Amino acid sequence: MTRYKRFILLILIFLLFTAVSPIIVFYVQGYRFDFQQMFFFRTGGIYLQTTPKKAQIFLNNKSLKNDTPLLINGLLPKNFHIKITKENFYPWEKYIKIESGLVSEAKNIILAPDKIQENLLFSPATKIYPSPSKNYGLIIAENDIIIINEEKKYSISPQNTFQKEQVAYAIKNNQIAWTDNEMKIIAYNKQDNYILDFSEQTITHFLIKNSELKKSDTDGFIQPLQIQWHPTINNSIMFIYDNRLYAYNLRDKKSSILTNNAIYYKTISLAFNSYTYYMDSMGFIRRYNFITQNDEKLSEIPLDYNNGDELLITPDQKKIAFWDQKNRKLFLMSSGNVKIINDLDFAQFTSDSKKILYGNKNKVWVFFMEDDNEYPQKRQGTTEELASSDNGNIDNALWHITNRHIWILADDLYFTEMDNRPPRNTYTILNNILSDIFINNGVIYYLRDDTLYYSDIFP
Repeated sequence: MTRYKRFILLILIFLLFTAVSPIIVFYVQGYRFDFQQMFFFRTGGIYLQTTPKKAQIFLNNKSLKNDTPLLINGLLPKNFHIKITKENFYPWEKYIKIESGLVSEAKNIILAPDKIQENLLFSPATKIYPSPSKNYGLIIAENDIIIINEEKKYSISPQNTFQKEQVAYAIKNNQIAWTDNEMKIIAYNKQDNYILDFSEQTITHFLIKNSELKKSDTDGFIQPLQIQWHPTINNSIMFIYDNRLYAYNLRDKKSSILTNNAIYYKTISLAFNSYTYYMDSMGFIRRYNFITQNDEKLSEIPLDYNNGDELLITPDQKKIAFWDQKNRKLFLMSSGNVKIINDLDFAQFTSDSKKILYGNKNKVWVFFMEDDNEYPQKRQGTTEELASSDNGNIDNALWHITNRHIWILADDLYFTEMDNRPPRNTYTILNNILSDIFINNGVIYYLRDDTLYYSDIFP
């Protein structure tokens, strides 16, 4: 080849490289050319992640070769219909908008099993009372008091009919307190107090004398209110009497006053600190630190306390809510601000302390106390409706462990997602169950026809 021809070839290669290079760069960056409208556009993508994994994906009714989890790139900026299937599970589907240069996400997909095996656990059972951790269910049987789960069962036989009636009354009226390991319960009714030790299968009756309390020299026995186990001292309890919050040692019968001004309280135990939250006689919420003995005021508005009202506290202890059950109101307090929610029958914070679920017989909502940056993103202060019932038969709603899904009990048990991109996937899990349910470690416990069942469900 002559020098001239080599020169011409070099020029052609250079011109070809100059023309093709921008196209390659644009292509790598996700740009495509629309020959119909004659302009460049940038593609987007979507990331799909499911529990369980290895589910089949259909994109606009076309099956893809790879299963979940999967990142799909090079998609036109428009709406796509996504359907995900797996044998023995309900299908999941959603319309997802792909935006230019961005990756949309649907990474909290839980595929619900289309069949649930039901296992009989105990019968007869007309009511079940879950322990605080939901590890046990407490049952009042014909002759025994029982705590039970799918692996263990402990029972205690009251010594006589009177004792059985006293303990049963306390349990039915939520006048009980569990130890941290949930193997002991205090049941209290008027002046009679009982310690149920399920590991030893014993019931111990005790009374508290007026003379054992500080600032009290009268004879007779007291009727302590709101008994709880002391969070930092073994074999000790706390209770309210005469608007004072006492700590009381069960062994030496000695007492101390934590505050002279309390009408309601709730204790929280942490690794390095333990607190009691209490309402004073003026209706203000306060917090007492057992370690530092610091007492601080948390609420700025006075509240009215009635028997059955409850203080809800987020796990990070940065937000509290006072639930006025008599007037069906929730006072949500955070950083000095108060949000009042009316007409509610149930409420529950998420374990990440960022959202609160609440509702009544007709509707279920979620309120975002902080920004939610997962798809679809929500701003702090947003309220969103999750479910509604024309029959007014919603009994309760509970967070799933993911904090992105909800259990709804309305005659049947439903499982739904927080993702409101259409359609919202909702599944019927169990039919015809009572409002007494609790869920722990992937196992659901529920009542139907005076029988306690359990079923292994998805994580």
